[in-house]
Amino acid sequence: VSSLLLAIAVIKTPLSGMTRKVGVNAAETVAQTATKGSGAYYLEFQSGKMYVGKGLETRMATSISRIETQFGDKLLKSTFYPTATTREAFILEHQMMLQTGYKPLFYDANSMLYNKIWSPGKTLLEQ
Repeated sequence: VSSLLLAIAVIKTPLSGMTRKVGVNAAETVAQTATKGSGAYYLEFQSGKMYVGKGLETRMATSISRIETQFGDKLLKSTFYPTATTREAFILEHQMMLQTGYKPLFYDANSMLYNKIWSPGKTLLEQ
């Protein structure tokens, strides 16, 4: 099991292929995520639209259900990225939103993102 956890020490972000190192001890990081951590997720739908969110996998499932119900758009692909802290999750969420190349709906009504606003990670990165 520990070799499996070490194998996820480097996470590829879904859009750019860039890698982000989780830490020296990936097994510890994953264990922390399971108990007190967070994560960010990327959702891709049949229409080509995307949604980027923050939270654990249960929150990801809620987002999928909401978008499928509200917009009638079926999920094609979902990817979850565990993080050790909520702060890391917000920052990763914002970075993934930027990588889509689209602005949230508040800024562009024709956006390919279902997100309404920028992630709080935007503010965290600007500090």
